[in-house]
Amino acid sequence: QKDDLFLLLVLTLNLSQGMDKKMIYKYMHMCGIVWCAEWLSDWIKHAFITKANYIASGVYSEYGLLLAGDYSGFGHEGENLDHSHAVVKRLGLAQIPLVCICAKYLKEAYKYGTYERQPQSWMIIAGVFTLWSILLICKLSLGSFLHRISTRKLEAAPEFSKSSTKISDKKKN
Repeated sequence: QKDDLFLLLVLTLNLSQGMDKKMIYKYMHMCGIVWCAEWLSDWIKHAFITKANYIASGVYSEYGLLLAGDYSGFGHEGENLDHSHAVVKRLGLAQIPLVCICAKYLKEAYKYGTYERQPQSWMIIAGVFTLWSILLICKLSLGSFLHRISTRKLEAAPEFSKSSTKISDKKKN
């Protein structure tokens, strides 16, 4: 979530400004408190929303099937997009503001981290390329993992198990 990303960015900024071990432990303690409070408030919020609006608990499995269909591309055969965009649109995530905030905090962390000594330009280019490569590998492996989970979830659904056809067979047609 956005709060977790923000806490990680603040940690990166503080580490670049010379945070010692004791401060790191205090920060992690506060992060734990924030995460527990976030978990508790989300739990109470979802319980209240489902109770007040008379939403049955079975809607979560239906919504999970809907998201799995979006991610695996089932029902989106005519679109020429990465199917994860359908999930992002359905969840309403705003990616560009998050990228802007990340870039701003990482720039500040770089400025404080290299205040006394400026690294050579080839080191900066190598670091950016390495970071980009690591993030690309993480995105591809996570995407593959989520696609397998989505396909299995759809194939295990009662609506699809009756017809005994696989999702990949339906996508080809």
